[in-house]
Amino acid sequence: MLTPLAEAIGCALAVDDRGSTEVVAVGSGSAGPATAPIVVRAEPIGSVRARDEAAAAGVARVLSEVLGRRRYLELELESMADELLVRYEEVTLLHGLARALGSVFDVPAVSQIALDKALHVISAERSLVAVVDEASGLLVVTAARGSDGLVGTTLAAYGLSAQIVATGKRLILHDDEAWQQGDLPERRPGDAMLSVPLLLTSADGEEATIGVLTLAGREAGERFSAGDASLAGAVASQLAATIHTSRSVQRLAVAENLRREVEIAAGIQRSLLPESPPHVPGARLGARCVPADDVGGDLYDLVIDGDGRLVLLIADVAGHGIGSALMMAMARAILRREIADGRGPAAVLAATNVALFDDLANAGLFITLFCASYDPRSRSLVYACGGQNPPLLCAAGGVVSELDADGMPAGILRDVDFEERSMTLAPGDVVVLYTDGVVEARTGQGDQFGEERLWALVAAARGVPPEELIVRITAAVDRHTAGAPPKDDSTLVVLAIDAADTSE
Repeated sequence: MLTPLAEAIGCALAVDDRGSTEVVAVGSGSAGPATAPIVVRAEPIGSVRARDEAAAAGVARVLSEVLGRRRYLELELESMADELLVRYEEVTLLHGLARALGSVFDVPAVSQIALDKALHVISAERSLVAVVDEASGLLVVTAARGSDGLVGTTLAAYGLSAQIVATGKRLILHDDEAWQQGDLPERRPGDAMLSVPLLLTSADGEEATIGVLTLAGREAGERFSAGDASLAGAVASQLAATIHTSRSVQRLAVAENLRREVEIAAGIQRSLLPESPPHVPGARLGARCVPADDVGGDLYDLVIDGDGRLVLLIADVAGHGIGSALMMAMARAILRREIADGRGPAAVLAATNVALFDDLANAGLFITLFCASYDPRSRSLVYACGGQNPPLLCAAGGVVSELDADGMPAGILRDVDFEERSMTLAPGDVVVLYTDGVVEARTGQGDQFGEERLWALVAAARGVPPEELIVRITAAVDRHTAGAPPKDDSTLVVLAIDAADTSE
């Protein structure tokens, strides 16, 4: 069963014994350095090697459960050896069932295999397997024989099958005993019935019923025996373990697919950010964006417009994760379109708010934004703000102030007037744009990094190259949080005017 697991998670796997000697390896390429122990009944019996810890742990967990249940079934079969000695053919079929189920990970498929094997050793005209759906909790038929159209049917919550699931007890009804009407398969005159639970036994011995196997209808006067019930129970136990394994493999595959999709999304998002700052006469630029998750909702952009001006953008979509990242990508496209049309910062923000309003409102999100246009020939800076943290301006002597302007985040109101302000930067001035993930970074006890610490760092770093200032701020935040996981994305953009006036 190792090959289907490797195929499900898309990476090579290897299993070592407890002495770290490789027992088996499947999949192309190296299994990788990450290992996780295979534990059966609290005893390590080996380990799994895979590309990363998550994949190794997932496969080890599945193998531990499978081997533990296999061991449980082996012990059960040993205790039944004397009784089953005279039914050698049936025991052989049960072992065949284990082999048949070992390489299949589809619930309807394994249900049908188990049902067919049961009918080989226990004669019955009609039969079904019903499994409790994980999402709805309803008992749904996953395999049937002798009755058309039953697969996919939801069984009555008051029927015998529901009773078997609720009690976890097997039930034999002879041809002269009452049968709950309305359950499936429907009873015919003179029918006998055998129903056994699909019992799932955990490694610590706890049992849970996840479904039912029912056989109905024999030759006139023929009844189901205790031996039939024991055989059906053995089939049901193997089926229950295989269904649980199938679901575990499916969840592992879904998680692996999601991880791959997140990796792709993160790669796309990184590609939307500038590869390197553009050249601006008389100025230097630096920028860094660190998402809290693999993908985030922060955005920055550095664009040279048709008139040679530098347009600086920074934005923060509420929240983080894939949803915020998708909205960020939409915002970037619209912002760039408005810049290309030659609009000023206030007009860019107003047009972006109108374009995104319906989508943001429907998603329950909003975006804070700051947009500025810097002309290197006059050192003029024109800017507008939409609810974003006001950038910091560090002027001569280390005096720090905010570049604030009235405005509202996009997605709050459809029509918003954004105030546009302007100023002339002087040689040596430094402008620092940042999102709230910087100042709201917290320690494990909840203490924020705060604006005061950021202001002090900016004031003390006049004349420091932009990338060095970003490194200092990032390091200070990391020291403050002491390894506590970030709660929000954080972005920094720094524009530093050369101390020597080189503007044209």
